[in-house]
Amino acid sequence: MLGDSCTPHRLIVVVLLLLGVCLVPSRVSMADDDEDEGLEIVLTDITAAAGLAGVAGDRFSFGDYDADGDPDLLVNGKTLLRNDTQGYGKPGAQVRFTDVSKESGSAQGPGGGACWVDLNADGRLDVVTTGGAVKIQAEDRTFLNQAEAWGLPKGTKGSTVGVGDVDGDHRPDVLFGGGEDWNKGDAVMFQRFLYRNQGGAGLADATGESTLKTPRYGRAVVFADYDTDGDQDVYIGNYRLQPNELFVNQGGALQDQAQALGVQGRFNPTQFLDEKTGKRYGWQYGHTIASSWADLDGDGDLDLWVSNLVHKFVGQSTYQGKPWYDIRGYVCDDSAIYRNDGAPGHGFTDMRSTSGLPLKPLGDRGVFKGDELWSNAACGDLDGDGLPEVFVAQVYTLPYSHALLFRNLGGFAFRDISGPTGVRRFNSYGGAFADLDGDGDLDLVCGGSPEPKGKRGICVFRNDTEPGPWIAFRLRAPPVGTTDLGAQIFVETDKGRLVRQVESCMGSHAQQNEGLLRFGLRGRKLRAAWVRWPGGLVQHLKKPKLGQVHAVSFDFPRGVLRGKPLHMPRIEIQMPERVFAGSEVTFRAKTAGKQPPRTKWTADLDGDGVFETRGAKFAGAFDAPRAEVRVRLGDPQKGWHIEKVARFKVVKAP
Repeated sequence: MLGDSCTPHRLIVVVLLLLGVCLVPSRVSMADDDEDEGLEIVLTDITAAAGLAGVAGDRFSFGDYDADGDPDLLVNGKTLLRNDTQGYGKPGAQVRFTDVSKESGSAQGPGGGACWVDLNADGRLDVVTTGGAVKIQAEDRTFLNQAEAWGLPKGTKGSTVGVGDVDGDHRPDVLFGGGEDWNKGDAVMFQRFLYRNQGGAGLADATGESTLKTPRYGRAVVFADYDTDGDQDVYIGNYRLQPNELFVNQGGALQDQAQALGVQGRFNPTQFLDEKTGKRYGWQYGHTIASSWADLDGDGDLDLWVSNLVHKFVGQSTYQGKPWYDIRGYVCDDSAIYRNDGAPGHGFTDMRSTSGLPLKPLGDRGVFKGDELWSNAACGDLDGDGLPEVFVAQVYTLPYSHALLFRNLGGFAFRDISGPTGVRRFNSYGGAFADLDGDGDLDLVCGGSPEPKGKRGICVFRNDTEPGPWIAFRLRAPPVGTTDLGAQIFVETDKGRLVRQVESCMGSHAQQNEGLLRFGLRGRKLRAAWVRWPGGLVQHLKKPKLGQVHAVSFDFPRGVLRGKPLHMPRIEIQMPERVFAGSEVTFRAKTAGKQPPRTKWTADLDGDGVFETRGAKFAGAFDAPRAEVRVRLGDPQKGWHIEKVARFKVVKAP
């Protein structure tokens, strides 16, 4: 006789959970949300005119590979569509793509999702794919897969991949997020791999140095300096009821703090009592497919969107012709919309319950309204108000499994406008934003089919929303290293601070928005703008003009950066080993080496962003269990500063 853990009923549940099978026990009716708020967002399907009618694809990565100023599109890591828009940046521009896969060599080597990144610091974008290809671009704009020469063993692959500067050497490192071999239901998960960039000449396996040794089925790897301490952290969204991970970067060492920060997903296996079985069930994490960082509420820090596949049916059903009692709805955690709570703790709060996007009901026939099948999360500001909308694809060929477009109403409130905008494509993972015609607003490329069981293919939507004021920035790699990954642009307006970051991949399975950093300023007045480069060096910009793309170079006065290669002064903060609540603590700041001339010290002790304390020596008292001090050294006249963060625990006095 089998024990409870091996009963046929439980085996069926486990297999279906692993498969992600969605049962439709009865017809599901979904009401359209056709009302809109304020300005109408207008999207026009121009797929045929753009030359992409009938072209297949479901993984989209934008990058200006030929450096001509417009975004090109790599599909499924192989098909390279060059942007040949006529009159780019002028009124009436006609979007057009040309397939250059054959002549460019982009089709060689494994494909999948892909990240555009300059791996070898030659000023040309290369490609890393989830299939394990490293496609290096030559001077003649052709690509050659050099994965083995770059140090990737044959067979290296993952369901997703991300690129970011983990060790702070200003060179892009590569992180494969794992995956799985289905193995006829006996699933085996892949190892994750972290490869460090070796001076732009190769990649070295550094997995053993990290905390990434546990095999997982990661489907989203997204980098961001979410806590603005100068280095890149990374969030991994995991499938198959595995905890999600937020690896906080601490001097190049990645430490998973997802549970402490509230973004791991929910785990409470006794949350619900099933009246029929008399047993308790509950959340066991979720099936995360996509994740993205974005400033969703316009407060100047990066929030986190997490898209899950969520089963919602509980009740009697059948599987392979046999009756069984389906309890999967109890165990799958819901998708989440995490607000970054900022300094000093930099934790997160799930805002889903007040977002206007209700959870689908959990229950049997008569209650069940379908599963939540979210499979992407691409963020882009379509109406130009500074707040990003969120495009969420859905998988499967069910009547309700179409893509969703959530309009951002502010204050973490959203509304689905997929109906009136025409983006209801079925059964897809694909979606990414870019300004295809150079008119200053973001357009959308997505996948799927127009009907639940129709033919899938690429779809291009041009943004024809009424124009508004905007500004955009193109960052150029700093001389201290070779990458601008992780750099952030801030703009201060009369209605608050906005932020955008230079990122590699987002969403699901390594997709990529355009690298140009855009701010819609409809209803806002621009007051200031600045760049925070990786490592903590901040460059203030003279008030830039609206309606233009501004190229921003890493530009600092002579004497600030020294050495070969150039490096910034390193700030050291001296403080006691232990900080007691309510007791005054003295801090001393200094540079490791000669302090640049005409520079001044300031400090922020309470995390409000105001640097009210001046001088290299300062003091303060703290009561919260976690606290931080930010120190700046800079030249206000020249418009630059370096910033250093010290975070510490505050304990009760003995």
